Amino acid sequence: MTILEANKPLPRLNLTLERTVLSAFFPMLQKGCLVLCPKPVSVEEFLLALPGASDINLLEKIQTVFVDGHPVDDIKAAILAPDMEVALSAAMPGALGAVMRRGGYYASMRRHITFQAHESRDGQGAFFITVKLFNLLLSQAGPSLLQNGVVLDSNELEELAKPVEAGFVRGDLDGKKFPKEEAAQILESIQGGAIAIFTIQ
Repeated sequence: MTILEANKPLPRLNLTLERTVLSAFFPMLQKGCLVLCPKPVSVEEFLLALPGASDINLLEKIQTVFVDGHPVDDIKAAILAPDMEVALSAAMPGALGAVMRRGGYYASMRRHITFQAHESRDGQGAFFITVKLFNLLLSQAGPSLLQNGVVLDSNELEELAKPVEAGFVRGDLDGKKFPKEEAAQILESIQGGAIAIFTIQ
């Protein structure tokens, strides 16, 4: 049974961490994080809603976008739906990077695999999508995605226990604060997953 199939409220974990431990999150960000999408929105709207997106000019940094494995050119027209997978990358090297770049000169060369946008926003309920980050976006967009909040299962929380302890500034679980000395133990003890919000400073 997955976290979402359990159909029960998840605990809410808030952590503020030093930026020195950010790289410990890179494998998780590359593998993909489960993220709540409050309503049907475009890829662009989703990205602009991430904390600090405008401050770091996030849209300019994202050169390549894939939705369910298909390259996206128009992020305003691509509407997100439940269980979609969104992969984001900064500029990719070589000919492949040039062809896959959103709205690029060579986009017509892969028109048969380009994501076909659906202008449907039917249904107003919240849903989950998976977001993956690659190359420079791990450090550039990673903090924004983590601060937005990600759903982590018990294994992922356990893997992050030691990095969290090392970079701990402050934290709380469902509003109850805990000290650095208890951080690793608390992450390892959470059963069934949690909604985790990380502020990297």
